[in-house]
Amino acid sequence: MKLLFLFLRMAAAVFLVYILYKVMLKGERLNLFQNFRRRSQKNRVPEEHGKLEEMQKDPICGTYLPESQAVTLLYKREIFFFCSEECKNKFLELNE
Repeated sequence: MKLLFLFLRMAAAVFLVYILYKVMLKGERLNLFQNFRRRSQKNRVPEEHGKLEEMQKDPICGTYLPESQAVTLLYKREIFFFCSEECKNKFLELNE
């Protein structure tokens, strides 16, 4: 029984050291419980009807945007998403 309490005290001490490290040295905020909710909605944005929509990255400029707002291109059996026609044309020029 003493070993169990010793283990729990050690675990609590390690956790506190970790928290202090994140706050004091790295300057991060503590959002301990908000991360659980955000993990399930990563790279998603609400649609008009309350559904979640996948975010896609433009391969040219690196912009993330919802699939419904993206300019699409089927190239070599793969779908690419772009933020504009300009990025789509640059992609086609680079891959010719």
